[in-house]
Amino acid sequence: ADDGLTLNYNKKSRQKCRLFYILIIILQRRQLFRPDNQLLLVKEKDSGLWSLPGGWCDIDCTPKETAIKETFEESGYQVDCTKLLAVFDRRHYVKKSLYDVYCLYFLGNVVGGEAKCNHETEDIGWFSISNLPPLSRKNSIEEIQRAYKVYVENLETYFE
Repeated sequence: ADDGLTLNYNKKSRQKCRLFYILIIILQRRQLFRPDNQLLLVKEKDSGLWSLPGGWCDIDCTPKETAIKETFEESGYQVDCTKLLAVFDRRHYVKKSLYDVYCLYFLGNVVGGEAKCNHETEDIGWFSISNLPPLSRKNSIEEIQRAYKVYVENLETYFE
């Protein structure tokens, strides 16, 4: 049966493909020598819950390009990606689904733009890792904390 996700289904071999969902952790630095390490989150219109900016990787974009594009579309901020923090296998964090999904978490810095919602988002905010609002199913606190630890402790990329 055609599931409508033709980019994610190999009709020749009749096997499902692995999907990549790109997320970006943005840490805002308000003063040059005193980082406040707050995360950029967007509030989703459909669920009313918060998530890191992100989206499905388009076939013609690299993961880094997707992270930059999705962050701008969902938040209005222009960012650069400086490090791949983590690669998560969503099977460990959410209920089973039809497809296996891997999430890539990038570290990014705001280089321009301003907070601006789009058709998917209704609010944009900066939050302390210790005081996050209710998260949508697109992120788990465990994933965010693991990626954040890689950043804070300057560790190698975490992957599963």
